[in-house]
Amino acid sequence: MPEQDLELEISTANDTYAFPGSLVVEIRLTNAGRSPLYLYRYGLEVGLQLYLEVLDEEGHTLLVPPLVNVEPDLSRDHFLELAPQQSWVLTIDIGPMLESGLTWVSPVILVRFSYSGRRYGDYAREKHHINAFSGQVVSNQLRFHLRPQTDR
Repeated sequence: MPEQDLELEISTANDTYAFPGSLVVEIRLTNAGRSPLYLYRYGLEVGLQLYLEVLDEEGHTLLVPPLVNVEPDLSRDHFLELAPQQSWVLTIDIGPMLESGLTWVSPVILVRFSYSGRRYGDYAREKHHINAFSGQVVSNQLRFHLRPQTDR
């Protein structure tokens, strides 16, 4: 079986978050293997294949993000090929999700993402005969200090 080496890294320009407000995060999925790897790209967004997790310093969940419901189109065209060492990058403002979904506000929040190809990877391997990612990968964790937004 071909390799399934996928890396997920997140980054941001700031370690302080003015709540409520904008918090832009870059999400990078990289094929770290030596073979081409395919990702299901139809609806590749937070809430479908990308899952946002926000915790306090004690590890308590602070956010229950909404799930996205789309009717999957599993045609071959909807699988993105990543060559070895190639990345797919998404820049997203998670501020609105935090504003609408935080169950309570902590002075420090920890943010990480996970990506899962479990729903679609096995199907694509069997049906399209491609090395589709069928596992799950978790990103590094970002730490933010929250401060109240004063100019709203």
